[in-house]
Amino acid sequence: MEKILKDDDDTSQRSRGEAAEMEDVLEQWLGCVNCPLLVHDAQGRILFANAAAGTLFGYPAPVLCDMQVADIEDTESDHFEQARARGLAAGTALARKTQLPLDVSLQRIAWRGEEAFLYTAHSRAEKEFLQEKTHRYARDLSLFQLFLMGVMDTPESDVHVFIARSLKDFADAFFVSISDYDGEARRLQHRHIEIESRLVGKLFHLLGTSLDNLHTPLSDADRERVLHTGWTIEKSLYEAAFHSIPQPVADALQRWFRIDRFIGIAYFHGNELLGTSLLAMQAHVPDPSIEMLQAFRYAISQFLHGHRMRRRLAELSRSHDFSVAMEVRGRIACSLAPGLQSMLDRILQECETAGGQENPAGALERIRPLAQEISSILKQFSDFNP
Repeated sequence: MEKILKDDDDTSQRSRGEAAEMEDVLEQWLGCVNCPLLVHDAQGRILFANAAAGTLFGYPAPVLCDMQVADIEDTESDHFEQARARGLAAGTALARKTQLPLDVSLQRIAWRGEEAFLYTAHSRAEKEFLQEKTHRYARDLSLFQLFLMGVMDTPESDVHVFIARSLKDFADAFFVSISDYDGEARRLQHRHIEIESRLVGKLFHLLGTSLDNLHTPLSDADRERVLHTGWTIEKSLYEAAFHSIPQPVADALQRWFRIDRFIGIAYFHGNELLGTSLLAMQAHVPDPSIEMLQAFRYAISQFLHGHRMRRRLAELSRSHDFSVAMEVRGRIACSLAPGLQSMLDRILQECETAGGQENPAGALERIRPLAQEISSILKQFSDFNP
């Protein structure tokens, strides 16, 4: 009997030891969680607090221990008493003494062999921020998906309009411009400016030019800087436009439209600059997601590169067709040359003969059919299209 009792006692000690080890592991895990967590007893005395709780409530975690939950709650709130009575509460408003809105939940647990409550707190402002961020991210993804599907079906003549309009909708920009880079002329040729239709006239009036005549010279140093950075944020239109707009005009335009900053984007493939966009942002509009902006920039760069390659292939095809046609015409011309030369020799001979005659009409009659035959051959040659 004594041996049995001893064995039971050893088993009980091992069980308590294993339970203590499990509680130590649980405490370590709770200490690593980013969510603010407290453990308190039935009287509201805090038994454990993790670092995130210390950050939220403004006390170091060790100081929170042995404090009362009432010390960190609004004393006028009866939330704690109600939650303790229920044993579980979620999503109930709670106010700290700092008046920071919180969402709190309580769950009954066993802690160090005693009944306790796991107190989970979330800053409502942070929660609303995360919800807004998630909503905006979903919106951005939806707009990006619509852009990818739409740009492939857009006619070539409307591509720049579609890209600028898509960027304006995504970033909620005041206006968006898009330009192609002309490597031979070393300048940006503006293709489209997406802005409210009622403001188009005012914009070009302030610029003092039309879209067709609007271009931005780009030095080699500026080109290298654009390729290196990919995108930039400028506070001044004068700087964003590479000093191509007179500064008084640029400053006046920026004040008139109340533009706070400009986001410049470069489109390139390898070391080849394809074009740029400029997004004009007003002060009350937050910056767009940089990650999504990079996704737009990459997709547009790939599309513009493919667009440029298709144009080059079309030009090469036309050049090849022209070369083939000229080669065929050259061969035909070589084959016709001896016959034409023979007819021209006969015409010259008749002309010399007619010069010594008093009545050259007969010679002219003999010349006429030869000249008509030459004319017919040359017309057929000109109309020939291989």
